Amino acid sequence: MLTSRNNGGNNIELAGFPYHAMDMYLPKLVQAGYRVAICEQLEKPSKEKKIVDRGVTDMITPGIATEDSLLDRRQNNYLASIHITSPDLLGIAFLDMSTGEFVVSEGEQRDIEKLLQSFNPSEIIFRKPTRTGLKNIWQFILHFWA
Repeated sequence: MLTSRNNGGNNIELAGFPYHAMDMYLPKLVQAGYRVAICEQLEKPSKEKKIVDRGVTDMITPGIATEDSLLDRRQNNYLASIHITSPDLLGIAFLDMSTGEFVVSEGEQRDIEKLLQSFNPSEIIFRKPTRTGLKNIWQFILHFWA
């Protein structure tokens, strides 16, 4: 079911499906690059007619997926994190949660681009850039994904 929520003036598109259909829809969403929030009832329904309290109980993203149905056994599933040390120096870390492999490196932008191409992470996370950071980290990330 496709729906949306208004978050202080911004509509956020949402799609929902029943728990019993999760094995069919979850792999498709994660492999397409979507972040998935698992929401469940947090209390037992009462006899009175009222809204049952629900909340997010799990979050699944392409970089932190660990279930066999969400992974390709032929390749690693890396989550990458980029840290801007200075305008000319970047740090990067790669983590494969399914195998425990963890790699850290530091270098100039061209060195980090080579590592990104080599490791081919499923997801990249980074802190919002500061004035001393990379001028346009979005262009840097989009250049990698192009």
